[in-house]
Amino acid sequence: MTAQLLTHNRRVLVDDRPLPAGDKLRYARLLGLPHTIVLSPDRPTDELEVINRWTGRTTTATSSHIHQITAAP
Repeated sequence: MTAQLLTHNRRVLVDDRPLPAGDKLRYARLLGLPHTIVLSPDRPTDELEVINRWTGRTTTATSSHIHQITAAP
């Protein structure tokens, strides 16, 4: 996933700290990240959640379409 985003000229920050998801999401908001991608063991392997900071909209997508969703307007 990281490599795929980097090939589309996206900057990536991976938060792999052993913290609850809520703490990580709050930190991403504090940093001002425009999009947060959430990977969860509760979802199918190729499915992920994308949170747009500006609109608050949450979208479900497959990893093959993630670069389109995170594109700048």
